[in-house]
Amino acid sequence: MAPDLLLDRGQPHKGWPNPRSAGGEKPAVMNDCVDILMRTLSCTITFKDGSKLLAKASSRMAGAEVPVEYSGATEKLGTLIESASLGFLEWYLRSRAQNMGESFEVESGGDYESSV
Repeated sequence: MAPDLLLDRGQPHKGWPNPRSAGGEKPAVMNDCVDILMRTLSCTITFKDGSKLLAKASSRMAGAEVPVEYSGATEKLGTLIESASLGFLEWYLRSRAQNMGESFEVESGGDYESSV
């Protein structure tokens, strides 16, 4: 079983020792670890009064349901979904912003792990 990893808001995560390390030893420094791929999505709804709602989520696999972190003017959205796939989260928030006549921006980065 893989060790628990602390997520750092879309940054590459270090976790498992590099299998190419000499003798299978634990790495001496974190730079000896393999990067774990993550796709990160940040959605911002900007309301007419200038307030903003920000939703962030990160996932290692396409279609995986992951927790969503919210900040800002969350009370203006009403119902908040606690977890979703990144695709559904973007669709949901884009639709909500459009229905309310508000501005919507999305930023994404990183990649999903390749499935073998």
